[in-house]
Amino acid sequence: MGIAPEADLYSYRVLGPYGGGTTSNILAGMDRALKDGANVVNMSLGANLNNPHSPLSAAADNLTLAGVTTVLAAGNDGQNGAFSLGSPAASALSITVGANDTPVTVPTLKAAVGSGTADLRLLAQPFGDALTPLVGTTSDIIDVGRGLSADYSGKVVTGKVVFMRRGDSALENKITLAKTKGAKAVLLANNIAEEGFIPYYLGEGLNFLPTFTLTMAGGTALTDQLAAGATQVTLSDLGTTTFGGGILATFSSRGPAKLTNDIKPEITAPGVSILSAYPGGTYEYNDGTSMAGPHVAGVVALLWSANPDLIGDIERTEQILIDSAQPFTGTVNALPLDVGAGTALPGSGSAAATCGATGPGSTPSNYAGYGIVDAYRAVKMALDRTVGSEQ
Repeated sequence: MGIAPEADLYSYRVLGPYGGGTTSNILAGMDRALKDGANVVNMSLGANLNNPHSPLSAAADNLTLAGVTTVLAAGNDGQNGAFSLGSPAASALSITVGANDTPVTVPTLKAAVGSGTADLRLLAQPFGDALTPLVGTTSDIIDVGRGLSADYSGKVVTGKVVFMRRGDSALENKITLAKTKGAKAVLLANNIAEEGFIPYYLGEGLNFLPTFTLTMAGGTALTDQLAAGATQVTLSDLGTTTFGGGILATFSSRGPAKLTNDIKPEITAPGVSILSAYPGGTYEYNDGTSMAGPHVAGVVALLWSANPDLIGDIERTEQILIDSAQPFTGTVNALPLDVGAGTALPGSGSAAATCGATGPGSTPSNYAGYGIVDAYRAVKMALDRTVGSEQ
């Protein structure tokens, strides 16, 4: 399993149980990795400080100079626009990784309440087949507002479908609360009209129950029927749909690095709805550049196993990653602070929505670097031994 299945994996705990820690502990972990002979170091951590001269950034540079490929998560502050990069992600010599999404295929249903209907798309589910038993059934449905604890006051939802709206609490928290209240399924309407369905798939989880997202318009249709006195929902028409792919994750932090104006990130990798190990000996789907970085670290391990002559040759290794990357031609959620050295991002419709590109759709950029990592092409180039050649 994993990106590089035969690689030796060393793990160093440098942060506390809630993700906090000290610079000294992180530096100690980096020193230990070097002492233990690690070839590749992945660091899915950082501080909200865009500074290529910070202690962590400098230490990452030193690891690289010592012949260790150092892969860093860009950070999850992309909503802040340009210069939202963290540290050590601002390191000049390391490989900084942003996050893109990948296509996801999920089940769909149709909901009928009174005379109103709405299309549904799966948002989350428990382990196992929990959807088939719902198809063709009619159940009681109760409106629980935002799905907060206070919204359940005086309502018995055991064995019923609950209808709620996005906002005021994390999606996962809403779903988990509905399960603890005894609901059999959740219909969760988006509160952002232009998004359509809530643009995520949270995957399977021990604390989840079948949960479907509706568009804002679909939610309004059901709200009107419930307000008119409808009390039941019929679920039918099981199907599938594929969404996502070719989109830069909104949370993916963007460059450039302050002080040096280095282009960051260098590359992107899948970082949305990634199945990952989770506390408690289980697995959960998670988002973040912390999910993207390990993909690239694993590709580096593959390159070095395919061509041992590359081990320690950081410059050539990075060049292979760059030359083999698939150009990013997808969409970027333009933000007001995405102001950099370039022109408007493709499809942004605004000259203010720039982030270090040198022209429309140009490469590299300070949101997607040189593009999306391509393990197959990278390994082929490593086997060819000549950077830039491909047969």
